[in-house]
Amino acid sequence: MTSVRVRAALTLDLPAIHSLQVRLAQHELPFDANIDFQGISTPEKNGHIGYVNIEKKLLEEKDSNYVVVAVTEEDVVVGVCYGKIEKDTEWSIHEYFGYVGCVYISNEYRGLGIWP
Repeated sequence: MTSVRVRAALTLDLPAIHSLQVRLAQHELPFDANIDFQGISTPEKNGHIGYVNIEKKLLEEKDSNYVVVAVTEEDVVVGVCYGKIEKDTEWSIHEYFGYVGCVYISNEYRGLGIWP
């Protein structure tokens, strides 16, 4: 099995990320009718596949948005993860909180500890 590393996503990764988001949405569609199936094969749509406009996240402020990809030795994108850190205005004990908005790894690379 090819080794895999995680690196910051680049705008040139967007077509591969889109492909992963389509596969994610196809898996989630039976469980969530809110996924916009109408435009699932195109990146230009309302609602954005997988609930996240990854391109916008890549271009937004880098200090709070994090988009990473899992890539093979040949730099083939096989996974994507998006997360965000925000100032916490609701809880008095935390100044910031973070969340993961999207995680997907190609089937053949699952179980390798890529997203530990």
